[in-house]
Amino acid sequence: MSDKKEQLNMHDLCIVLVEPVYKGNIGFVTRVMNNFSIEDLRIVGKIPEQEEYFVAVHSEEILRNARLCETLDEALTGLDRLVAVSRRHGKYKPVDYRPVEIAQKAIFFPGKTGLVFGRETYGLKDEEADKCHFRCHIPANPEFPSLNLAQSVAVMCYEFYQARQTLKYTGKGATKAEITATLEHIESILEDIGYKCVGDIPKISSILQRTVLKANVNRWDLKELRNMFTRIQLLGTGQSERFEFPQCNENTQDSSS
Repeated sequence: MSDKKEQLNMHDLCIVLVEPVYKGNIGFVTRVMNNFSIEDLRIVGKIPEQEEYFVAVHSEEILRNARLCETLDEALTGLDRLVAVSRRHGKYKPVDYRPVEIAQKAIFFPGKTGLVFGRETYGLKDEEADKCHFRCHIPANPEFPSLNLAQSVAVMCYEFYQARQTLKYTGKGATKAEITATLEHIESILEDIGYKCVGDIPKISSILQRTVLKANVNRWDLKELRNMFTRIQLLGTGQSERFEFPQCNENTQDSSS
């Protein structure tokens, strides 16, 4: 890997294609990935055909090394942050970011970030998009908003590449494993103190998770959040639970979704 690629830190990105349909698209995607120095390609439910290699000019290595997965969960293994890229948006399909916004934010994500793209025909299913931490929408002509798969990948790769050229690295956020452990600890405290509200505790945990992920808090922030809830537990019950962050190597992130 070249010094330039290390400098831009593109090795922390992964492209995930869910059941691509049309011939040639996978090959065109690998060319785009090569244009922007991204090497990790994972494909769910589709074995590249010979035609893909014909269009993957100078990018055949990415295609040969692509990870073929039977399920989306398998494809998401080892990814710390997940971004669902979709043209759909509305009241029940909220959009967290546009491409330029998530690209700039992702510079400070720990571990590897996965950009998840759905089928050319109808995109990602709701349950598939729900596995991702964020939803990203590419603005386009409202009368014809659907981009070709390779075009969508190109837009996202360009924004991520551009962000790494223009923004200064200032430190990473907490890992998914650390966030998950902290929120599980908070959920345990809420149950212990008998917290009741409209909606159940797992729903509150989901809200907390989205808030923490969007804020991209660091390890110190999580420690302060945990200390606050530990104090609430102590005041409410007279005792508190011991908590320790999981021991997690920087390059080996928790793969749960």
